[in-house]
Amino acid sequence: MEFLSSGEVDDLLDLLWHTTEDGQLEWQAQGSYNYVANNASFRFLIYPKDDDGLPPFGLLVERGDTALDNILEDDGEVSPQSSDTLRDLYALVKRKTAGGDKTVRELLEGLRKLREEPPF
Repeated sequence: MEFLSSGEVDDLLDLLWHTTEDGQLEWQAQGSYNYVANNASFRFLIYPKDDDGLPPFGLLVERGDTALDNILEDDGEVSPQSSDTLRDLYALVKRKTAGGDKTVRELLEGLRKLREEPPF
């Protein structure tokens, strides 16, 4: 399905990345590896094509009950820049929905405390 031109895909992915990074667009986990966000009447679903949390990734853009575009990074129609942005967006969304920097701090602090304990 091709609703958006390659330039529009580049713009869309860039805007999704920035609005997600800035906290203006919030995503929710949907299952183990899929994430969904809504903006006005549009819905975005970012997902791994093989349902394993690994590339290649896809982005489904919907308006109401109508799928407008399904952007797949391995379909040969997505630029290398868009592919990189889609991967970066997936990683950012995953990190944000998992608690972001707070979760990473807790993870590293726990391991540092363990490291400070004497070995058995």
